[in-house]
Amino acid sequence: MTVTGEPPKQGIGNPEEVVHYLNLLLCSLIFIVGITGNGIVIWLTSFRLKKTEFNMWFLNLALADFFFILWLPLRMVSLFLRRWPFGLVLCKGYYFLSTVNMYTSAFILMAVSIDRCIAMVYPLWHRNHRPKRLAQKVSQCLWVLTFAMSLPLAFYSTLKETRKNVSICFVDVYVASNVSDAQNSTYRGGQQMLANVLAVFLPIFICGFLIPLGVITSSYSVIAYRMRTERLRFNNLYRLLVAAVLSFFITWMPSRILGIVQVIAIYSLRKEVLQHLQLYLPLASSIGYINSCINPILYVLLRKEFKDKLWALKESMLKRLRGAKDSSNVNSTERELSLSHTCPPSNCLHTVSLQGNRTVNTGSDINSNNQA
Repeated sequence: MTVTGEPPKQGIGNPEEVVHYLNLLLCSLIFIVGITGNGIVIWLTSFRLKKTEFNMWFLNLALADFFFILWLPLRMVSLFLRRWPFGLVLCKGYYFLSTVNMYTSAFILMAVSIDRCIAMVYPLWHRNHRPKRLAQKVSQCLWVLTFAMSLPLAFYSTLKETRKNVSICFVDVYVASNVSDAQNSTYRGGQQMLANVLAVFLPIFICGFLIPLGVITSSYSVIAYRMRTERLRFNNLYRLLVAAVLSFFITWMPSRILGIVQVIAIYSLRKEVLQHLQLYLPLASSIGYINSCINPILYVLLRKEFKDKLWALKESMLKRLRGAKDSSNVNSTERELSLSHTCPPSNCLHTVSLQGNRTVNTGSDINSNNQA
């Protein structure tokens, strides 16, 4: 599974160095885009947009992405320092929340697809008999379910000291040296490693990827068939849902494929394959995290209501900035006028224009003329 903080071998052009810095760059971009985009989505859907069922689904998606991305700096610092300096509790918390994020995204997208399918097949029932606040209630149940299903990652994640006395945070289902022990000693060692990997990877692959993929594909196939037979057009809502589903499965596909390779490699005790997986699995996980910053971009591109509110927010902020600037200029002008009226008469020179080209001086010049 993913290793966090393991120092790669040094050297220009070394594949481990390239993967290391690519991983660090990718995590940094995900954090910047994701924390900003999901924060805006949460704020707008909570305080500016109507509390529709669809907005509630995507609010929960944004919450899952936002809370996970808050923990992403731990991974970034670990990659930068080439070690895990945060201790065992945060190590377990990081892997636990990353799994919660993955499960929540998959389950909510699956629930939305089922809801849209029912709305298309049974429109009258969906409109008249669908329970109120269903999205909120289902989302709460899904949060509880994802927390329970993510506990194995918290159990198996741990810290390990390398030969260079560097702490790494990883999911302890196997260590490459154990493969050698299994090859050289007993068949039992390999079977234990395989059991550990299946205990962690199999639920993630089946419940977090395969089942949602099947349910979502079936639901949207039914929707597409009904819309084609009834000659309906896809609106932006369905385009947004399809785009969100595609982004989820495309970004998580590399990690799931490498997970399958991992199971096969452990079953056949291929140590060299497992060592390569230790290098590329962290990068595959980071590619999966890209999904956490894509949904806000899709919102802006495909939701007119969201785009209008975002534009109004921008105009409001610019108006406030201009107002603050104008207020600052007025205050500055008032201070200058106040200073000009409080200067001593002996030091002030005032000129009064008269008809013609003559001017009459007042102030210190007049006083000096009177004295003369």
